Amino acid sequence: MAVKHRLESIITTSRHKGGQAYEVEPPNELHARHLLAVLMLVVLAVSSFNGLRLVLAAGGVFWLLGWVFILCYAYVLFWLGHNVSLAGGHFAWISQLANQQWGRLAGLCIWICCILFIFPTFQSALLFLYAVNGGLIPDINAVLWGGMVGLVMATGLACIPMRYLKHILLLVGALYTGMFIAAGILGIWWVGTGHTSALEQIAWQNRVPHLPNEGAFGMIIWALLGIETPFLLMNEVKGGVIQQRRACHFIWWGILGLAIAYTLANLGLLLIVPPRFAGEVGSFLLIFTICLGEWAGWVTLSVLVVSQVVIAAVCLLLAARMFIFMARQGLLPQKLLSLDCSGVPRYGIMVQALVTFIFLLFIYGLVPHFVLFPAAPVPGLRIYIITEATTTIIWLLPTAQLFVLVAWSMFKVEKRCQHKESYEGRAMQRGYTRWSLLGVSLVGLLLAVYGVLSTLSHSWIPDLIATPKWMCYVGLWSLIFLIVSWLCIEVPYQGRRLADLKKLITSERRLRQQLQASYHEHEFLALSQQKLLQERDQLYHEQRLLAITDAVTGLSNHRALMMRLDAAFAYHGKQREHYALFFIDLDHFKHVNDQYGHLVGDFLLHEVGARLAWVVGDGGIVGRYGGEEFVALLWVRDLSHMREVAERLRMEIMKEPFLWRQERESVPICLRMTVSIGVAVYPLHGTRRQELIAQADRAMYRAKGSGRNCVCIVDPDERVQIAKWDEEQKSDAEEMALQALLTMLKVHDEPIYWHGQRLAVLAEAVARRLHCREEDIAHLRVAAMLHDVGKIAVPKEILFKKEPLDGSEWRQMRQHPIIGRAIMAQTGGSFSLVASIIGAHHERWDGTGYPDGLEREEIPLLARILSVVDAYDTMTSVRPYHTPKRVDEACSELVQCMGAQFDPITVRAFLEVVSQRETEAYLQHVRMGEAVSSKQKQEREGST
Repeated sequence: MAVKHRLESIITTSRHKGGQAYEVEPPNELHARHLLAVLMLVVLAVSSFNGLRLVLAAGGVFWLLGWVFILCYAYVLFWLGHNVSLAGGHFAWISQLANQQWGRLAGLCIWICCILFIFPTFQSALLFLYAVNGGLIPDINAVLWGGMVGLVMATGLACIPMRYLKHILLLVGALYTGMFIAAGILGIWWVGTGHTSALEQIAWQNRVPHLPNEGAFGMIIWALLGIETPFLLMNEVKGGVIQQRRACHFIWWGILGLAIAYTLANLGLLLIVPPRFAGEVGSFLLIFTICLGEWAGWVTLSVLVVSQVVIAAVCLLLAARMFIFMARQGLLPQKLLSLDCSGVPRYGIMVQALVTFIFLLFIYGLVPHFVLFPAAPVPGLRIYIITEATTTIIWLLPTAQLFVLVAWSMFKVEKRCQHKESYEGRAMQRGYTRWSLLGVSLVGLLLAVYGVLSTLSHSWIPDLIATPKWMCYVGLWSLIFLIVSWLCIEVPYQGRRLADLKKLITSERRLRQQLQASYHEHEFLALSQQKLLQERDQLYHEQRLLAITDAVTGLSNHRALMMRLDAAFAYHGKQREHYALFFIDLDHFKHVNDQYGHLVGDFLLHEVGARLAWVVGDGGIVGRYGGEEFVALLWVRDLSHMREVAERLRMEIMKEPFLWRQERESVPICLRMTVSIGVAVYPLHGTRRQELIAQADRAMYRAKGSGRNCVCIVDPDERVQIAKWDEEQKSDAEEMALQALLTMLKVHDEPIYWHGQRLAVLAEAVARRLHCREEDIAHLRVAAMLHDVGKIAVPKEILFKKEPLDGSEWRQMRQHPIIGRAIMAQTGGSFSLVASIIGAHHERWDGTGYPDGLEREEIPLLARILSVVDAYDTMTSVRPYHTPKRVDEACSELVQCMGAQFDPITVRAFLEVVSQRETEAYLQHVRMGEAVSSKQKQEREGST
């Protein structure tokens, strides 16, 4: 049931999917006078009253009944045009009053009437020719060929654009109607000029009504057939709806014209044509021939023949218009809606011509060979009359249906008038009363039923076809044409429904496939989303690990190490247990980096970290503190256990050399490394992380000073407090500030950052050689790392300029000590103690330095140390403005500047530090060379 409703919806709305054919309307070219011309051409029939002359009195009564019928019909049509639909005729009216199925049946009947009406039209023209010269139409085959020629001419005429065709219709309609009026005028003139009236010669027994004459009523209905057909052209009237409503008055002018034309034509026929020619096919021509001569008869014949061709063209146009209305509702193929560039429905007209041709072959080609009609005086006369009667019956069926629907609507008008927009309510507003429409509809219905019965039950040509055969022929023909016509419309309609159903099934299958694909896609997306969530969690876990893991060693980085130490001290502080903190520094690591490169240095850091992690195990904490320094935390029982663990750490690094192989086939580099370890015990040497690290760091430097590759434990009597730098309330914040400043310096200029890191090591060694306090050494380390922090305000163009600086550029460069001192002073805390060192590190021993021009002992000792190591590292490093010098060249330069730029005592201490570092580096190089030679010797012996 749902599929049926869906299909109906598709059929109803499909016109919106068929392209522009649905939107294109035939051009608006007509006026009310053109509709009137169409009405006169379609309704007026010359042959309709030839036989009525024989039944004068009965004919007069039937003519009166016919006019009553046509007035009732016109009254209903006028109301329907104003209140139901202006265009569409029976199809539109019955579709709205009942439903589309009944409307389709009515449209079918009107369409077949338009097609069948073409045959009597052609036959009339041929009968006129036969009346003039019987040799022109010798047999039924001549009628068939004549019909084909007329069909071709009518089809060509119907394809003319309406802007030209309307003038032809108006001219031919005026001539055709004028002939009828002229016939009556000639009859009056004939009697007025003293000629004997032919009416006096009619027998009186033929003037009274009797039963055989009741068939005349059907002939009169045929004569008045088609007054509603101009409504099929109402959409083509200019001026829009207002003018179309005004154009509906054509129907009253048409009835008036029909009454005048038929009355005068019948009058002329009765007054002029003798009784012996009554009923002859050429009796209408005799009116003009008798009164005006033979030339008038030929002119009349020409007008009649041309008029019949034009009438056939009008019937083709009306049938095509009916197809357009039905195709708009999806009942016929949409191709019938197509118009050419001139607005002519050529395709629809050709379809009508093809159907007419098929019917023509059936009626005049097949029927005479299979149906044995008695011999007729005129070829095709019986078929001609039967076709007229069949058309009359088929036309009366939708007319009676229309009367029934209007009467039923008026009977229920009280309920429907409650709806303000109903057509009955609008009818009441325009003055149409319920009882007038109801009465007119009932009268029209009775006369329509009587017309059907009289046509079917009384032969129109009793002399040629008896009534029983007449009833059989007319009834059978009506049934055949209705069935054939129904098939002509129903087959395309059902084919369209089937095509729409297939489209619906295809669409639903495609939709089901799309839904299935969408389901699979959503399922895939859900799996992908789940996978992405897993990957996101994995990436988050990896990033979290990267945030707390050193990239080189795989151990905890400085931040994570501090967090783990704080957590461990907070937890173990409640347990009252002893833990040893090991501060581990690689010996001569800078020499390895300088000689073999950073790749080898990173390799050593990674391997050292792995060995330390293996010794510490899961029960302890180990991480990279920075540079080549590591920190480990382990539970210990006592001092001997602590020393044992420290020795295990030292021996694990020293016992096996590190083999570096750059490529798979290359000879490995054998590197032996040692470590200096400082140990502090919790809580013996301190209870805070900063305090323990400082103590362990001091012990580590004692191990360095004791010849390296050894372990030193903090003496409880020499516990170090690094002044304000390690104050409990400030240490965390200042350490964070130091890390922030170093990070900023590294981001701004990484070479300056590493330059500061190197200076911190050198400056600390020189300070220890001069026996400075640990507090001062700590300050010096910070000052060395941050001594160039003021260069963040110097443009990079000046910093990296290869050419000598000009005066303005030197002035900007010399501002960096002042800026660095200001930054340290504003940072506050322990950094304020470092500010004076940074501000004076460019002062000279002879007083010519900057920024303050201090000399000799006015320059702080720590600043003098920083000045010497800064100059040394600058000379031995790669800079944009010079190539690096050798160590001996740099030392010679320092000696030359003693007493002028540098403090002599500081320079001597620095030279001692450099000499010791070079000696240790040489010994380390000798050991590594011996190890490589031994390894190669063993490999040669093994290969031998």
